[in-house]
Amino acid sequence: MLFGTLTFVGALVPTVGPVIMALPALFVALSMGVTKFLLALACVLFVQQVESTLLVPFVLGREMRLNPAIILFSTLTMGSIFGIAGAMLSVPTAAFVRILVDEFYLRPRQLNYAALDRDATALVEGRDVAPKRP
Repeated sequence: MLFGTLTFVGALVPTVGPVIMALPALFVALSMGVTKFLLALACVLFVQQVESTLLVPFVLGREMRLNPAIILFSTLTMGSIFGIAGAMLSVPTAAFVRILVDEFYLRPRQLNYAALDRDATALVEGRDVAPKRP
């Protein structure tokens, strides 16, 4: 129960938190023998790698509409710049930046496809396309 609670708390820091919090469990396994230590280490590393490189970026990316590569990049960048707090806040920050870009950059640039099609047809037919003034 104690090791599970420690791992839960460590999972607040993506990628490295659960590995660091697995150290006490690995020390207990080492006290039981080298074979049990190696098996426990292999299990911890396997589960951590599958979770941090496949599962978490995929699920977070799908739910927050972020590319998994952006999640990994933002976690590494924010963690190296701001430490543990940056690693914990990296995914919400990336989602916030995506929302800002969507709202203030992409949305005002929405294209009027009907006008583009009309102008393209006029150009293909050889008619002059005069710019419309508001």
